[in-house]
Amino acid sequence: PFEITTNHSRDSRSFLAGRFVSLIMRSYQAVLKKWLNGPHKFAGKSLTSTLAKLIELGEVVEADNLRTQMKIADKRYWRIKIRALSKAGHVSELEMLAKNRTSPIGYELFIEAFLEHRRNDLALPFVPKVKSSEQQAIYYSRMGMEGDAQRARAQGQELSGAGRLLQNIFGGGR
Repeated sequence: PFEITTNHSRDSRSFLAGRFVSLIMRSYQAVLKKWLNGPHKFAGKSLTSTLAKLIELGEVVEADNLRTQMKIADKRYWRIKIRALSKAGHVSELEMLAKNRTSPIGYELFIEAFLEHRRNDLALPFVPKVKSSEQQAIYYSRMGMEGDAQRARAQGQELSGAGRLLQNIFGGGR
């Protein structure tokens, strides 16, 4: 008689799950091709590439719907969304996302995107939200704010050792 081993069964389930996702993606990409009716090609692209392309084209609602349908984790989707908005130069949408929503991945990607587009004014309010004092100092330096960079480094040194322990216990500071 034919026996299916545990590994084979798991491999079969993985294979079937992969085929199912692939089938959903192909049908969704076909809908997108008809829907956009333009020079944009989605067929054969990965889920990440499809989401990024939709966001770059300004079709954030469609990207959000696809994300929900495909059950993409919040953190992964936020990274895709921030990078795609930045790549497309949609700085105002990035700003609205950063200001109006609580980021599950921190604010480093937002700051990087703003700095990439030479928008220090948009990056500046988010630097204090970065947990690492050293990373704050790096961002301040990149913006030409050496005094603030030195203060951030000094604060980081204060928080090493016993100072950090006391801050964690009593919740002082930021």
